[in-house]
Amino acid sequence: MLDANVGNYWKRIIFHLMQIRITKSDFVLISEILDDNHSYFISEKINNSEMLLSFNSAENAFEFDELIKDKLVYQGFDIDYNPNQFGQMCENIIDKMHEIIK
Repeated sequence: MLDANVGNYWKRIIFHLMQIRITKSDFVLISEILDDNHSYFISEKINNSEMLLSFNSAENAFEFDELIKDKLVYQGFDIDYNPNQFGQMCENIIDKMHEIIK
């Protein structure tokens, strides 16, 4: 019984550590990118301008990070290879993801 409680404790710690705060506009961007059939995270509204994304596993966090990176590479730059607005939003999310998966 003690082992199950210890395991649940660590799951809660990991779940808490695998969270990022993003702006509502970044959340709208993410919602447009994601396939409705795959849930990488649980979202929670913090206030009128921010959302909290909580990843339930490291695998989901890594997959989500890779998806955003792919979108950045294929859609995030203008003709002169400067980040466009979409690219800047992707970079912000990637920076936040780096903090939890490093």
